[in-house]
Amino acid sequence: RLDYSKGLEERFLAYEQFLHDNPDLHEKVFLLQIATPSREDVEAYQEIRGRLDGVSGRINGAFSTVDWVPIRYVNRGYRRDQLAGIYRAAKLGLVTPLRDGMNLVAKEYVACRNDNSGALVLSEFTGSAAQLSDAWLVNPFDTENVEQAMSDAVTASESDLTARMTAMRKVVFDSDVKSWANSFLELLEPTASTSMQVKASDLSELPLKALARSPHLLICCDYDGTLAPLVDDPAKARPLTEAITALRQLSLLPTTTVAVVSGRSLRDLAALSRLPPEIHLVGSHGSEFDADFQLDGQQLRLLEQVRSAATELAGHVSGSHIEVKPGSVAVHVRRSKPEDREALLSQVAMGPGQFPGVHVQYGKDVVELSVTEATKADAVAALRHLTGASAVVFLGDDVTDETVFVALTGPDVGIKVGPGASAAPWRVDAPMDVARLLSNLYVLRQSWLLGGHTTPIEDYTLLSSMANVALLSPRGSIDWFCAPEPDSPAVFAALLGDASSGYFSITPAGDKRLLSQSYQRNSLVTRTRWAGLTVTDFMPVGRAAQDAGSRIVRQISGSVPARIAFSPRPQFGAVATTIEVMAEGLRVTSGSESAALYAPGVDWEIMEEAGHHTAIATVDPSKAAITLEFRYEAFDESAFTTQASHDDQAFTSDFWSSWAAQLRLPGIRAEAERRAALTLRALCHRPTGGILAAATTSLPEALGGIRNWDYRYVWIRDAALTARELVAAGSGAEAESYLAWLQQVDAGESGLESLRPLYRLNREGLGAEAVIDSLPGYAGSRPVRVGNAAQGQLQIDVFGAVCLLVDQLTHLRGSVNSQEWVLTCSMVDAVERRWREPDHGIWEIRDRPKHHTHSRMMCWLAVNAAISIAELNQTPQESWAPLRDVIEAAIEAENWSEEIGAYVAAVDHPEADAAVLQGILEGYPASHERIAGTVAFIERELRQSGGLFRYTYDDGLPHGEGAMHICAAWLAGTYARLGMPEDAIQLLDAILASAGVTGLLPEQVDPLTNMGLGNHPQAYSHLGVLTACRHLANAESL
Repeated sequence: RLDYSKGLEERFLAYEQFLHDNPDLHEKVFLLQIATPSREDVEAYQEIRGRLDGVSGRINGAFSTVDWVPIRYVNRGYRRDQLAGIYRAAKLGLVTPLRDGMNLVAKEYVACRNDNSGALVLSEFTGSAAQLSDAWLVNPFDTENVEQAMSDAVTASESDLTARMTAMRKVVFDSDVKSWANSFLELLEPTASTSMQVKASDLSELPLKALARSPHLLICCDYDGTLAPLVDDPAKARPLTEAITALRQLSLLPTTTVAVVSGRSLRDLAALSRLPPEIHLVGSHGSEFDADFQLDGQQLRLLEQVRSAATELAGHVSGSHIEVKPGSVAVHVRRSKPEDREALLSQVAMGPGQFPGVHVQYGKDVVELSVTEATKADAVAALRHLTGASAVVFLGDDVTDETVFVALTGPDVGIKVGPGASAAPWRVDAPMDVARLLSNLYVLRQSWLLGGHTTPIEDYTLLSSMANVALLSPRGSIDWFCAPEPDSPAVFAALLGDASSGYFSITPAGDKRLLSQSYQRNSLVTRTRWAGLTVTDFMPVGRAAQDAGSRIVRQISGSVPARIAFSPRPQFGAVATTIEVMAEGLRVTSGSESAALYAPGVDWEIMEEAGHHTAIATVDPSKAAITLEFRYEAFDESAFTTQASHDDQAFTSDFWSSWAAQLRLPGIRAEAERRAALTLRALCHRPTGGILAAATTSLPEALGGIRNWDYRYVWIRDAALTARELVAAGSGAEAESYLAWLQQVDAGESGLESLRPLYRLNREGLGAEAVIDSLPGYAGSRPVRVGNAAQGQLQIDVFGAVCLLVDQLTHLRGSVNSQEWVLTCSMVDAVERRWREPDHGIWEIRDRPKHHTHSRMMCWLAVNAAISIAELNQTPQESWAPLRDVIEAAIEAENWSEEIGAYVAAVDHPEADAAVLQGILEGYPASHERIAGTVAFIERELRQSGGLFRYTYDDGLPHGEGAMHICAAWLAGTYARLGMPEDAIQLLDAILASAGVTGLLPEQVDPLTNMGLGNHPQAYSHLGVLTACRHLANAESL
């Protein structure tokens, strides 16, 4: 059906990307889009059809050949037998509505596949997705996600397709009407006798806590009888101050939407309620969403006929009142005699209420005749769609509110106000109860959204075994740890939630005032001190890469008792966690996951909440130090001894400090440089050779914003730049391991030119980007994501980062091995084939690709570095220098703006982009004048105090993010290159001043508050410190 909810335009855009990414499938595939006309007289639907005509025409114009049209777009209906034939012929069913109740088309497609062939790509926002789980489920708003699913489905093996379709057909044919009826009646039986006669609820009984934890909550209320007490004169209905205050407070919370949905006209509702603009108003039972609501000519004539007939009838009944609204006429009888009320309402309903095109709605002592078809349920559904709400709470007292109560599903909550039968499962007595309920909901939601996250991001300390990582808070709590790998689901996730999300804390039983937290010198061993108590934390590195694992050792010493709280929540807490006390510690079981906490001599108390166990103990370390060791493996008492843990500490401390001692650092800010290098090495993964971009996911780039991304993966670019800075510091082993990792990545049949921007540590691609709805996020910043949709983007700058690394490493060694030479040649071949293509760039803009200046500069640098490698290898390549020159000519002609006097973000995109500074800093041959002009442009547009934003143009996402540390570092390095060392030092010191208590940096900083933002610790930020210091040292030596 041609409807805004069906996601047709988004589907066309995904198909366009599919055609762009799969040229080999041209003339082998076409999309038949059947869009049955709907509401053709409505202007909005006419606009939808116009946009679809335009998009399909553009795609066909771009890709069609003489013999092939990629989209066949049909605007008419088909008979069922014809549709069945189409379903049977289609190899791929593409059903991607933005939101749908069930979507029977998906089931019809499956039902017609009687040979168990075919594939189904299905929106996860359809009701049928819950049953058809063997389809390729997608987020229809995510173009890359849909396109990737289409590609996967088209290229899937026959055996995979058959298995999926067989399973789906069984679900479809088993879930017939008889099955539905039986299950419905079984559920109905125990509730049918009581649901319509629900008693008034104690506020403590209402599911407010569950509502408060909804990822996006929509709160809707009726007005009369709900927010305002019922009065005889409707013009005197004023809302309770307490209710309005609570609604206003709720509306100001992140990811919380508040609306008042009333039968009153919108103008009347706004005048009486005087609600603030943060609260949405919907009038006339959902007909009026804005003040400019207007009827067409036919509706206006019908409304006048209804008004005239209703006025004549009401004129015979004393105390009745006619209210004319923009789309309806209401007849009120509240002030009439009881014996006259029912008769008049019946006469109105059976008289003008029967005119063709009139819709009758009953309320309390009122009947309303509307010339537009709308109900409060329609209004709430529209608000849900507009806001993307995951749960709705609706409060109302009127008969017209029952349409909403009946439509609520899943986590939604309906609350009836006052007496009378209702479909709502909950009830309160009066508007004052509503005010108290809303106030309680505000307190609970505010606490869940914003409470428990007072620790600044930058103050979290990194622990690492070079096989896994963890984050330790200044309060002595392990608040982030994933297992068995850093990119696995979290075991402790209080960083992104609260205590219920998992943590492992050790604090004094009494005075909890923190004295200090610091790393042991030049190591990743951490000491946290309170008065009379010290806790030493580390992750054993193991004597060999294969020995390191997911282990955390915590040693308690001092003279005062310590309180231990051990609350693991594997799989982000999705499965109930059981803790069993053993002779030498604790055994943890969660589904198929096992873990152990070795703690000899500790007496534990096991607490239970919401199906999960937490172990609590108080210990006295005054007689002997106490050692705890957490292992993400099956419990084995023979695997642990206290002496072995002490030996591990000595070995781990020496492992880090001896490595740091041999580094050759610039010495501009020696302590900060050494900590930056240690942090970069801590993000290296010895078992595979991969290098993490950061240790965390979803730490926000702006509090309350949605720019929360998962960085627990290996970005080709980030890893290469990290390894290169370590090579520059005198350590080449990490680069050797990373290049070995890279050479084992399967980039597909096209080779490294089809390299994805990022991979998992095991060199495999990521699954679809998903959201963990159960976690409220750091300081209420949602969503919490796993996976990263940027994996499907084209980012051609990565070739430059890899070649720069190989060039640095081979010149340090003085030779080029065969694998490095093959890799270099592959990189240049990739540049030659792809440098002219638009890409998504280093910032992974989730918009149409562009010819980014930074990407082109990095392509130039790739070829330039390759020429240097070829000279060292004594294998010159004649074609490489001309290729480099062609790229440079394009940059100078297309990416330089004479009008602005600077290199701009992209061709035909005259905006400032801090990434251009990296290209200049790495050696792109811009003139001094052009460098100075670009720096001035970037300073003017992007610098704020001691921070530098990466860009400020519209990227399609809600505005709001911090200044990026690596951008400031590039600017500091460029200052040094321009002979401005004082400015460079000043900016470098501003970066370091925003570091946390142990010297670590997240991705970004708020320049006004100096508050850290983004994932932590970030490789970019720390390699940026080393880059800036290196260029400052080079400038000083000139």
